[in-house]
Amino acid sequence: MSNIVFLSDFLAKTGQSKADLARRVGVSNAAVSDWFKRDDLRLSTARRILDCYNCDIQFTLRKKEEPTKMLLGLMNTINISKLDFGVQRLTSLKQAIKASGWTMKKIAEELGVVPETLTYYWNTDDCPISVFYRVANIIGYTVCYSINEKKL
Repeated sequence: MSNIVFLSDFLAKTGQSKADLARRVGVSNAAVSDWFKRDDLRLSTARRILDCYNCDIQFTLRKKEEPTKMLLGLMNTINISKLDFGVQRLTSLKQAIKASGWTMKKIAEELGVVPETLTYYWNTDDCPISVFYRVANIIGYTVCYSINEKKL
């Protein structure tokens, strides 16, 4: 699965174009094109984008051996997990790392980064979506997402 497939799915389901997205979020068309070319953006940016549509995105983790449950609604909701994305963006990932017995040093080695990079992500409670996916994969989890309209 590509890192920002949720954004393509969201645009398709809402009938929005990349230009519509750029106008709604207040960025240039080039910025939106760059998101898709790099196939990455920060978790906080994903939430900010969908907030402009009065929607919220939740990333959840599930053990790879658990079956995926598909629910249909306004948006496809993919797997509701025990470890929820929640208020803190990286809480579920940190919990999963600890539960899996991995150390930050070992995760950093697997990612090919220095441990301070992970410390920065934890301190800012934000990271690129690609890193979120990669860390989850390393420790044996799959990242799922759901997009829902915010309740007023």
